[in-house]
Amino acid sequence: MQASGRRTDADKKRLGIYYTPSAVAETLVGWAIRSPTDTVLEPSFGGCNFLRASHSRLLQLACTDPLRQICGTDIDKHALDALGATFGMIDIQRRFLLKDFLSTDPSEFCVAQFDAVVGNPPYVSHHAMGSQQKDTAWTIAKKNGWPLRRTASLWAYFLLHSLAFCKPGARVAFVLPPQFLSADYAASVREILEKSFDETTFQPVAERMFTDQGTDERSILLLADGYHGRLSSVGQPLPKASGLKSSLSLEEASLKTFEALVSKSQPLGACADIRIGTVTGANKLFVLTPQIAEEQQFPDDILVPALAKIPKNHGLEYTEDDHLQAVMGGERCYLIQPPSKPLEKQIATVRQYFQEYSISAVAENRTFKKRPRWFVVDDVHEPHAFLSYMHHDGPTLLLNSMRAVCMNNIHRIWWKTHVSDRDQKLIAISFISTFTQLSAELEGRTYGGGVLKHEIKEARRIRVLIPPSLSTSSVDNAYYIINALLRSGLQKEAVAAADELLTAAYPEAQLGMRVPCLSAALRRLRNGRTSRA
Repeated sequence: MQASGRRTDADKKRLGIYYTPSAVAETLVGWAIRSPTDTVLEPSFGGCNFLRASHSRLLQLACTDPLRQICGTDIDKHALDALGATFGMIDIQRRFLLKDFLSTDPSEFCVAQFDAVVGNPPYVSHHAMGSQQKDTAWTIAKKNGWPLRRTASLWAYFLLHSLAFCKPGARVAFVLPPQFLSADYAASVREILEKSFDETTFQPVAERMFTDQGTDERSILLLADGYHGRLSSVGQPLPKASGLKSSLSLEEASLKTFEALVSKSQPLGACADIRIGTVTGANKLFVLTPQIAEEQQFPDDILVPALAKIPKNHGLEYTEDDHLQAVMGGERCYLIQPPSKPLEKQIATVRQYFQEYSISAVAENRTFKKRPRWFVVDDVHEPHAFLSYMHHDGPTLLLNSMRAVCMNNIHRIWWKTHVSDRDQKLIAISFISTFTQLSAELEGRTYGGGVLKHEIKEARRIRVLIPPSLSTSSVDNAYYIINALLRSGLQKEAVAAADELLTAAYPEAQLGMRVPCLSAALRRLRNGRTSRA
């Protein structure tokens, strides 16, 4: 492909284009294509890695003319440039179509049904889909009777539409986003797959495949074998493949337990409004230690208790005692918040404090430029709870009984009106549980040093359990015990207590016996993340 014809990062993000690494494409194609006569479809061929891998695989199997057995579609005209650069001047008539796959019918290809369908569908969210694309997706979903919610992302429609191109006995191999396991609408997709194939296997991959292309999401590998459309059961774990350097799977027991809990859970975003913490523009200037506040002789009424970092030995809430410990430890735990008046009308000590700040630093600060008075921090509101933003082990949620504020390295949570005090405590307990921590691990992104990060949209997707059957008294009792265990440094015991409370609320599913497999899956994912730090 010519450099001038390449898509910009913005274009790729808009179209959900993330080209699959060659090693991954080769591994999936090597599993999907079994004989030299197999026909292959790639619904969104983009950079042609799957097409190249299919061509090589067919040659290995002694196919004499592989290109005659490979077909594909793509909505991006640059994909045709890549196709020409990869295979030279070839006849694309009825084999490679420049159009939206969702509006493509099997009759348009020279081969109506395929032995293998492989690929990496576009990762475009429902909100980012264009109106015409939404209409096409909803029309085809209605036509096929798919029980998809209208919030489903584009990849889900692509995956299900690909079934219309499968021969009896066909194999499907796709690279999918983590929402395949965690999104509400994805449960319907998984159910359709399990009813349509003899065996279906879903495997999270520890490595981030697309970090060099501007996204850091984990990926899920889907292998579906034996297409027939009848009811089937989940098959065995993915066979080991030399093309993948390292992968961590949710084995069958782990997956089934996780799916069972997902069906009973809800995303945090359904319970809360989540926002970033207060942005000061210069935390060292605005977030003070008690010593600085005392030296400057600032009055108490302009000092707001502030949480600048999650306490080391935290419980389930941030309390007055926690704030007192921060004060005694000399931590930055006060946000200076002068009254919103012109500087010359401030008390003398405050005026002097801010006038000592560099004039050039004020002029260059983008945050300061947005304020009517740069020295008065706006958006200073007390949230109902705090949620850690970056973490090594996993996210922490603390209820805000201190009525403190927090800085923008911590997310703020305001509960929606239907969330009761009992529910708030259960959500805090759920964040200690293995299930919610595993959900967070799947949703988060990994950065330098193996740090796990949750932006607002990812935090909204973290699943929490709020069993309606638990009485207020039982929740209060568990909350007291788990809080005490955490503050005593007994993390494992606190996790066990949270798991026991939540899984016991669903006795019909006998989930408690299967929690250890979730713990093992969580350890594998965390170890895979931190070992590459």
